[in-house]
Amino acid sequence: MVNFENKPRIIGKGFIKRIVLLKRRGFPLHYVIPSLLTYEVSRRSLCPCRYLILPNGFRVILPIRHQNIRRGTLHTYSEIFIYNEYSKLPEYNVCNGDIVLDVGAFVGLYTLSVADKAGFIIAIEPNIASYTFLINNIELNKLHPRVMTFNVALGDFEGRTMLYIEDWLAGSSTLFNSWHKDYGHSLSIPVRITTLDNLLKSLGIDRINMAKIDVEGAELMVLRGAMESLRTHLIRKLIIEVHLDIVDIRDVKGFLERHNYKVDLLEVRGDTALLYGKVKD
Repeated sequence: MVNFENKPRIIGKGFIKRIVLLKRRGFPLHYVIPSLLTYEVSRRSLCPCRYLILPNGFRVILPIRHQNIRRGTLHTYSEIFIYNEYSKLPEYNVCNGDIVLDVGAFVGLYTLSVADKAGFIIAIEPNIASYTFLINNIELNKLHPRVMTFNVALGDFEGRTMLYIEDWLAGSSTLFNSWHKDYGHSLSIPVRITTLDNLLKSLGIDRINMAKIDVEGAELMVLRGAMESLRTHLIRKLIIEVHLDIVDIRDVKGFLERHNYKVDLLEVRGDTALLYGKVKD
């Protein structure tokens, strides 16, 4: 467990110079801007790290030694808080008391971004390294028992499968070795896999107001494993990042429409697409 008892402090002299230097060295904007929010935790802790202060006041661990976790955290921060990937349409913002599902939670940035409003959150992350930071972030912000975490992959069957850990961004770990192969998958680990229908049934959940799904190519597998939840409209709204090298966006859109969901936003950018969908009125 990480020791967070040391009082954090804002980085002092040379702070602005460091930001300018990062920019001059060619770091993209979404890596530089989070540095403005970086606070330092004593290096005497068991896991030397800094952490980010989110706009809603929650804190996220930014490790010094685990570089692929660090890079993934900054990348995900930029997606959520700079490019607003999950808040492009106001009606998809989480409301007070909502039950939220975060599939592919990584270290919990989306979970934390909505935790000030959500009544209950289920956060799912199969990568044990990322999951460790996820539960530490939840404990750091004292969000138990409103946030329940699961170290499991979601798909369309029960059993075990291989998870390929990306060397560059830990958040891009995938069930498909072909995804981001150029970035390297020097490590693969066996993980438990279950279906969303079975998980929600075991928890006695009968309503999900918002489901965020970012599973690096396993989007259709997750949806096929949630057919009952979709058929009964237990899940009211979804935001899905679709990975186009693995999944055809038309298949995802068609799958949702066959279950009487309306797609409100479909934004393609490079090798991914962002899809917003909700139950038809």
